[in-house]
Amino acid sequence: MAEIGVPPLYRRYRLEDFEIQATVPAGVMRFGALDWSHGGFLLRGSYGQGKSCFAGALVRSMLHPDAPAGIVERDAHTGTWRFRRGSVRWWHASELSNWILNESFSGRRKTMYEELMTPRLIVLDDYGKERINTDVVREAMVTAIERWTSNKRFLIVTTNIATDEDMIRHEPANASRLDALPEIILPPLDRRGAFKGE
Repeated sequence: MAEIGVPPLYRRYRLEDFEIQATVPAGVMRFGALDWSHGGFLLRGSYGQGKSCFAGALVRSMLHPDAPAGIVERDAHTGTWRFRRGSVRWWHASELSNWILNESFSGRRKTMYEELMTPRLIVLDDYGKERINTDVVREAMVTAIERWTSNKRFLIVTTNIATDEDMIRHEPANASRLDALPEIILPPLDRRGAFKGE
């Protein structure tokens, strides 16, 4: 099942942990901050380059009063900003595939899509790591990504898929929608030092 919010492994990361200027193309920045106006980000890089850590930092960067409506709220007791219940959902792609299969074969297809659309900010982690080999999962994944990208949801996708051609080969119906997201390529850590964490 998906994590509600950021998984514990990635909660401690902040954008300050990364050499942001070396990592993020200029077109993804606006007034010195990450520009969310395109609806999210596509994070590319090889295994172990910190894509999921960076995704966690991106999610945490939303914890401020100017975040899009419906994502954060102020804690009445502490005065700090927190994510609204159910506003953030973190899916590992393989877990999402298994969940789709279970929901579909249990006759909950309609409520499945309702649940997928509940969060305002979605992380789809490790997209493309495993081949989608059933029509049920392929159709549902295409529908989910189409709905997320066209219904004012914010989507962060991490992937090891290196090129647009490989993205098309993996799933043509998703390629154009994901390629429309601003792309952040995490460079090899030993060469560029993009990640200042451990």
